[in-house]
Amino acid sequence: TRRVGTSLAALKRVEEGALDARIPITSDDELGQLQAGINSMTEKVGGLLNQHRLYTEELRKQKDLLASIIQHAPIRVFWKDRDYRYVGCNSRVASDAGMSAPDQLIGKTDFDMVWQEQAELYRSDDRSVMESGRSKLDFEEPQTTPDGRTIWLSTSKVPLRDNEDRIIGLLGIYTDITARKEAEEQIRSLAYFDPLTALPNRRLLDDRMRQAVYLAQRKDTRVAALLIDLDDFKQVNDTLGHEAGNELLRHLAMCIQGELRYTDLSARYGGDEFIVLLPETPLKGALDVGDRIRRKIADTSLNMPGAA
Repeated sequence: TRRVGTSLAALKRVEEGALDARIPITSDDELGQLQAGINSMTEKVGGLLNQHRLYTEELRKQKDLLASIIQHAPIRVFWKDRDYRYVGCNSRVASDAGMSAPDQLIGKTDFDMVWQEQAELYRSDDRSVMESGRSKLDFEEPQTTPDGRTIWLSTSKVPLRDNEDRIIGLLGIYTDITARKEAEEQIRSLAYFDPLTALPNRRLLDDRMRQAVYLAQRKDTRVAALLIDLDDFKQVNDTLGHEAGNELLRHLAMCIQGELRYTDLSARYGGDEFIVLLPETPLKGALDVGDRIRRKIADTSLNMPGAA
């Protein structure tokens, strides 16, 4: 009876979680063999539970590591369900949305965000990815910021699948490429526009000239070009300085531009030379435009730096 009571007490401790508890074995009889079997089974169960604890702890560490990577990655990360609602994101996305924490986005759609102006565009991309099961990578799209500016993003979206390969949502990442777009635009502007007057330069003029001649030939119409040259411009630079000369060129550019149609083009061709391109314009019309520009320049006064 005492040995049975000792066995029951040990089993009670095991039941309460003391997996290291063992039944003292004092005899090799049938009861002793039963006690040894219980001890062996308890040891195996304890080993399995310890392995499970270690596995669970490892999973928790991996989950925490993944969450930390997503949170601190130098990109924006978000994921949505099949109803196009945000299920999660990192802090960078929350900040872009004007929110203080990622969980504030959960359950919302793009139509609830500050970028609702682009919501239909985003929804179309999301639908395409989830319905086709194909990723859409490295495409550019605009986004409205909390302060009302428009920035540019480079975005990638991939479908999210469950263990049975069913699509349950999508994962998206994006980066802000506004600075790059602005630099590209600046480079383009420097390539095709005169930095002093902001008029098209010779390169862009040559391209538009070829287009105008081609269209004139197709439509059997006329195209005219006016050459405007400043007399004694070097004297202005020599006597009043280059800043005065630059101001004169800018003023002339505005006078020319103000007398043209939206289909016409004026360009700075050289130092003090300008060319005006007039599509579908006969000789008389070109002469009239030239006369208006001449009178506009003559009727305006200009306070030039360095002038007395």
